[in-house]
Amino acid sequence: MALRLLFCVWIACSLSGCFVVDELDSARALLPDKPADKIAEEAAQKKEPAKADPDYWKNSRTFAPGGGDNGVVSCNVRGQVQFMKRDDCKRRGGQPR
Repeated sequence: MALRLLFCVWIACSLSGCFVVDELDSARALLPDKPADKIAEEAAQKKEPAKADPDYWKNSRTFAPGGGDNGVVSCNVRGQVQFMKRDDCKRRGGQPR
């Protein structure tokens, strides 16, 4: 009985790999025959470079430290420092700084 069980296990293990190999072979048949470098080269040719906006620097703005008053303050709420507008800080019971 043990010999029969051992034989069945051996047959099951040896035949299970055939299905995997068949699936790999069928998937390989579906793939193109081009090498990877050719595919990457074609993809690079299709991609257009981004065009720079000539008016970008005319319309850009910066928020330098201490520059501009946008109403955001540091707020101490329950021992944690959070950044929000002064009115929101007071509504939450915090202390604006």
